[in-house]
Amino acid sequence: MNADQALSLLGKYNKWQIQTYLMIAVGFGVPFAWMVFSIIFLGDTPNYRCALPPNATLNETIPWRITEEGNLEYDKCSMYLNLSVDNTTVPCQYGYWYDPESGYESTLTTEWDLVCGYEWLIELSMTVSGLGGGVGAMVFNILADRVGRKKVFLGCLWSHMITAMAMAFSPNITFYIVLAAIDGMQKQGIIASSYILAVELFATEERTFPGNAIQFFWIFGYMSLPLIAYLVRNWRHLLISLTAPLVVTVVFFWTIPESIPWLVLNGRKQEAETIMRKAAKKNNIVLPDNIFGDNVDDDANEAEMESLFNEKEEDTVIYDGRIHTENDASSRDSIQAKVVSDSDGIISPISSEMSNISGFNTNGLLTDSRSMRDFGSSVLNNKNSDRSRRDNKEPPIIRYRFSELMRSKSICRYSVVFFLIWFVDSLAYFAINNTVTYLPGNRYLNTFFYAVVEIPAYAITWILSEKIGRRLPLIGFHIVGGFALMGTVIQIFDFAHSMKWLVVLLSMIGKLSLTAAFALIYVIVPELFPTNNRNFGLGVCQTFARSASLLSPHARILYRHIPWLSPLLLGILSTIVGLLSFLIPETRHTKLPDTIEEIEDWEKPGCC
Repeated sequence: MNADQALSLLGKYNKWQIQTYLMIAVGFGVPFAWMVFSIIFLGDTPNYRCALPPNATLNETIPWRITEEGNLEYDKCSMYLNLSVDNTTVPCQYGYWYDPESGYESTLTTEWDLVCGYEWLIELSMTVSGLGGGVGAMVFNILADRVGRKKVFLGCLWSHMITAMAMAFSPNITFYIVLAAIDGMQKQGIIASSYILAVELFATEERTFPGNAIQFFWIFGYMSLPLIAYLVRNWRHLLISLTAPLVVTVVFFWTIPESIPWLVLNGRKQEAETIMRKAAKKNNIVLPDNIFGDNVDDDANEAEMESLFNEKEEDTVIYDGRIHTENDASSRDSIQAKVVSDSDGIISPISSEMSNISGFNTNGLLTDSRSMRDFGSSVLNNKNSDRSRRDNKEPPIIRYRFSELMRSKSICRYSVVFFLIWFVDSLAYFAINNTVTYLPGNRYLNTFFYAVVEIPAYAITWILSEKIGRRLPLIGFHIVGGFALMGTVIQIFDFAHSMKWLVVLLSMIGKLSLTAAFALIYVIVPELFPTNNRNFGLGVCQTFARSASLLSPHARILYRHIPWLSPLLLGILSTIVGLLSFLIPETRHTKLPDTIEEIEDWEKPGCC
């Protein structure tokens, strides 16, 4: 029997699967949320101004300036040279004063004076971390298939722990930025392996729930971050506090097994059987003898191995965000771009049409089980693969090159719309999260509620996508979120001083709506591409998401100088892509398309 059949023998959600899944999910979801969002506290900037020389007063040392809102405040970056002589101002000569009321003992900003022309270095550290993730994706997504999921997961998890500890002892910002790039690579390795390792504990038909449930471990980590940051006000101590718990993951070396499907696919059937029998003992299940023995189709496995590890150039679709879809878990049980051989008609290398495909999964999602079952039909270990279709004398599924897809007016229009949606949603999601500490009110409570709203966002997405469909909720989420963010512009008016709660509320509504929209696009995109181009289509969309995520840190700079402009721009963009969503069809009750012709048949007369 194959690995999927063997996993079914262990039962649906039994003790062994649940215990192992929880270790992986907690080891990945909670620390990863800390990794992604800790910078909002580590690099926060309190109110500041020039420090005063000895025996000087504020009024005779610091000039006044008019803010963008028309208010008067002390200048942050200049001081009078000698007010008794003239009004000449110079840059701060005695360092900087940081408001003790901020509650911070120290941040990256206060320790290294990253203000007045140097604040961009914080955002640079976030950007290079994302770039490091891109490099890590090219390495670790492939490595997870070559050497195993467990080795990559634990190796990257522990190397992240060491790197993050080293970052806590950085002597300067340059050293910190270099380590941030390295850490970004390691974080991608954790992503590339942990999700696959978790869902491969279950048979294909049982993976939808555990695949979706991982996002709640992410949310729990996100929710716990402000509490830890509230208790630990020194950035070095905070980073250590967020990293030290990973020491307990050393026990994972003995308690988390290698992926059974990966072992079987790589010919290590005896190891897979040993793990199966340990799992069966814990589940009180009796297994047949010689599970992966004579019934295993060795020739098929060898053919699969040859296709997977051939000498052709491989392009990786990176699932680099918090939570990953279940849509290709059934296809070789791997979150990877599918590389296919022209010679047997199963796949053709996507590199022939487009190179360096890398996407950035920036958000969790609730997966449509229909899409999960059929999404990987173009690749190995899928019941609808061409091999099984040939055995059943069914016509093979057609594969299209990128240029062929774009020649279809329908697919070209859908693709352009979704490229824009992914770019805007990724930009908005991370920009909103990265600027949460600049909202009025308590930064810790605001961050906590920013995390909490993701729970109803996913729940609403799931309910509406099943009851109403995909298209209308997608339009509604973007427009509601866009108007909510644009509504925060009220902060420029005088009356807003007594209505700061409204600014926070509108920001929360915007966060909830755009989180829901981001979750929903992972369901829709696979339903709008032909069967054997779904991974490719999702990968190109995620390329736009990654590009936006690299830009999103700089929203912090804009927010510091003009607080209302960043959410206003994001709101306008969100509303625009919401209106563009009218150009895509409803896919809830449609058959997942196999060909371009099937997609074009959806078009109503006069739409093109």
